Parts: sequence; C-alpha cells; structure tokens
Amino acid sequence: MKKLMLGFIVLLAACQEDTIDPEMFGKLSGRITHDDGRPMPGVLIATIPPTSRVMTDSLGDFLMEEISVGEYTVTPEKAGYTNETANISVSQHRIAQLLMTLQEKAASLGALQGTLLDALTNTPVSGASITTFPPTVALITDQAGQFAIDSLPKNDYTVLVKKAGYAKDSVKVAVAQNKTTQMTLLLEPQAQTTFNRLVQVGSPMAATRQTDSVTLRWKVDNLRTGAILHFDVLLYEPHNPAGKTIATGIADTSVVVTNLAYNTTYFWQVVAKDQYGNSTLGELWSFQTMALPDIHYLFNRRTEGNQEIYGADETLQHKIRLTHQAAEEVYPRFSPDRQWIAYVSNADGKQQLYVMRPDGTEPVKVTELPVAGYHNYGEGFCWSPDGGQLLYSHYNKLYRINRDGTGLTLLATAPEGRHFKACDWSGVAHKIVVQTVGVDIYDSEFYLMNEDGSDMSLLIDNVPGRLEYPSFSIDGKQLLFTQDVSGFVAASGRQLDARIFLFDLDTKESTSLSGGKPTGTNDTHPCFSPDGAYVLFENSSNEPDCPMQ
Repeated sequence: MKKLMLGFIVLLAACQEDTIDPEMFGKLSGRITHDDGRPMPGVLIATIPPTSRVMTDSLGDFLMEEISVGEYTVTPEKAGYTNETANISVSQHRIAQLLMTLQEKAASLGALQGTLLDALTNTPVSGASITTFPPTVALITDQAGQFAIDSLPKNDYTVLVKKAGYAKDSVKVAVAQNKTTQMTLLLEPQAQTTFNRLVQVGSPMAATRQTDSVTLRWKVDNLRTGAILHFDVLLYEPHNPAGKTIATGIADTSVVVTNLAYNTTYFWQVVAKDQYGNSTLGELWSFQTMALPDIHYLFNRRTEGNQEIYGADETLQHKIRLTHQAAEEVYPRFSPDRQWIAYVSNADGKQQLYVMRPDGTEPVKVTELPVAGYHNYGEGFCWSPDGGQLLYSHYNKLYRINRDGTGLTLLATAPEGRHFKACDWSGVAHKIVVQTVGVDIYDSEFYLMNEDGSDMSLLIDNVPGRLEYPSFSIDGKQLLFTQDVSGFVAASGRQLDARIFLFDLDTKESTSLSGGKPTGTNDTHPCFSPDGAYVLFENSSNEPDCPMQ
C-alpha cells in the first residue's frame, strides 16, 4: 500500500481573532433554569440598554463578552414562560454572574356544556357524537341529550354534532377563562331513504401502521334490494375544519389515505348515494396517528423538484419530511446533543446555513455570508462540540458563528491561492481539522489547528488522487478521510475508486477501511457513529449521477 506523503509546516502568519481593547469592558455570564432546577436551553437573552443577544446552551448557560461597563436589565425570553427581569452591574475586567429561574405560564382554562334537542319534538337527542375544532375530545350525549367538556383552553371553537338520522350541524362558541359556556342545539331529523345507517368497519390504530398511510373502511346497513351505491369520503384535518374530499363516487367501501401528519387527530365521514338521487351522511369518525418517532438518521430526497431533508427512525420504517421550502436544502447534520439539525439552503439564492429542531420546527437562518469557495457547494461546515456554535468556510476564510446567527468571528485564513472546503471540530482533542483546495479539485490538503484558529499546521500534503471528508474519531486521536486511489484525473473531478482511510494522529500512519468495496463504486462521507463503534459512510457507483447505497 502506498504511504501518504506527510508534512508539517507552521504558518508564522496564522490568523488570530481580532480583539477590541478590553479596557472599558467586562463580561456577563449566567444560567437559566426551570423552577425545579432543570437547565433551560434555547432561552433568548437580551439586555437593556441593548448589547448582544445570545441563546442559552444545552446546560442553560450563556456568556456575553465585551460588555460595556455599566448597569443592565437582563431579560430572558422563551415562549410559554413568564417574563422575568434582573438588574446586574458589569464592572471592568470582571465577569458578572447571574442565576435566574423561569416559570411556565398557567393555562387559561374554561368549560363547555350543552344540550341537544330534536327540532320537531323538542325531546333530548342521546347518543350523538360531539367533537370540536380545534380538536379536543370526542363525546357522546347522555340520555338527557347533554354533554360537558371540562378544562378547555381559552379559545374559539366549532362544535360539530353528528347522529345518524339527523342533519349534521355545527356551531361556533367562545370559551372564556374560568367560565362555563352553555349552549343548546336543535337537530333537524333527516328523511329516511333506501339506506339509513353507515357503519365503520375496524378502527385505524396508529400503533399498527405507518403514519403516512391508513385504510378507512365502512359498510351500509338497511340497504334496499337493488340499490346501487357510490361513496364520497371527507377528511377533516386540524388546519382545515371545512374538510376535503379524498374520494368521489367510488363503489368500494374502503379508501387509502396518505401523507398524514404525526401525532394528529383526524375526523372522517362517508356520504352514500344511490341511483335514485337519495343520499345519507354517515357519522363523524376519528383516528389518531402515531407519535413522532425519534429521528436517528437524516438524508436528502428529491421532492416536488427540489432536494428536501428527511428523517428516519432507528428501524428506517418511519420517515418524515422535515423541510418544505421551494429551494435546495441539503447536508443535514445533527448537533452533538441531537437537539438541533444544521443544514444548507439556497432559499435566498446563496448557500446559507440554517438550523431547525429534529421534527422540522423552528427553522432559523444562521448566516449572511454564504458557505462557498472552490468546489464547495455548501458542505463546508461543522458543529462545535457543545452544539452552541458552528464553523463554516467562506472562500479563504474560516468563521465561527453562534447557532442563533450572532457572534460571527474570523478564525483562520487559508494559504494563498487556496479556499477552505471542509472542517471538523474535536472537543476532546480541542483541535480543528480543515481541508483546503486550489482551483484544481485534486489539489487538496489537510491542516490541523487549535480551537481558536492558531497554530495551523500542514497535516496531509497534496497527495495523488482526490482527498475529501476529514472527520475526527470520538477520542480525537484518529482521522477518517477518503482518497481516490485510481489515479484517474478529469476536469469534472470524477472519482473512480474512492476509499476510506483511518489516519493515526500520533503515528501518522494510515489504514484503508474499504476492503471488499464493490468494483466500480466510491466510498464517501465517512464519519463515526455517536458511540464510536461504527463507521458510517455512503457507497455509490462511480458513474455520474448514480444513486448512493
């Protein structure tokens, strides 16, 4: 096996962070906790007078550097929690310490009570189905035609009433805090037709199916001999109380519903029509989809003409689409604490860094300077070990930035004529590895530097074949990377035989891990599993535009 050519060059002009004269500045640090003492991450910290704005990390800690000396009011903010403030003094060359506790806001609750009466006889209607939108609970009226819903959040609701033999009805009500709203509904009886009862067959249970598909089934009682029926099926979603038609004029007594959301209650109805023009509206039935699975894997899939990000559970049976922009969204990467996903989107026309929660919520644009450079299409970024910051490459500059988009800091400048393309950060070794490239994609080198960008030294020199994807081991003592060993060179940068190598940072020896790789394929994007027991990678055909394995 051909050994890699190694070299060590200390850059005498290593870039250091620009600093501001600290003569009239101090620092402010603190921790935000729940009222039970648990740390509270994701709290926005601001001050009056305004300074910088930071977010608490996974331990609930925050740090504001270079704060002008003076008196401040600190205002932590997080949705669903009470607004608290604290006064603190920042002294020159001192770190002011702050400990605050936030309490959840009490829910504003009320109640709803009602009575259903037959519009013709004014007698109670028992056994009627009562549901609400937004969804809360599903109830059946008692023998007196009455129902009650306690502990309803303060809101405006639409109460939906269904019972076979009666026309469906609904009414809008407002539930106020600490009050019981009373209502009375008069239901109009339906004229009997050749069939008068639609019955649900089975119940779609979330625990026995995938979220994106469920089969709804029903049957008809009291069907007149010779009647020919066709069915319309209506589905009511949380964001669409008016409902949508998912099947029209079908002869079958079942329908498959797809693209359902997780942890969501749906309602559905069937309308039966015969050849004589008679119709019957069935009762309002419901089902609830399974809870959102824990996301273990992230991947891209072309959807509706764009690359979108998906997550999958450990079994790969349940998949969920996480992004929905009309843009290319790629390179998803978990933060070390798996509380955030960083990714790249060209929604503004450039390859910008974004972060979101593992369920796809709370998307935030992080950068204004895009991830860009020679042969860099957005992959040149990595997380800090604590998940509070990101490193990313912008041409010949390597920047550090807070997860919320604040605190942009220049860490290093690439050697002349070269751009940064990839990076990784080891919290154990307190080192950063970077890949630099020239105009030629095959002109690639790896450098090692300290966490602050100092002492950048050449680690792996420009060797034959394309070098890519440096990634630290869990203990920071080894490095994964790929090298195309075919000797093939093309202007497109095409690789014919990319293999994974494990490089020991102490001995400077490398070992190939791609034994048994299928002929005509490339191993790319290697990294260690979170426990360090496995190496995860992509294997794809060396033919252009072929799918990965």
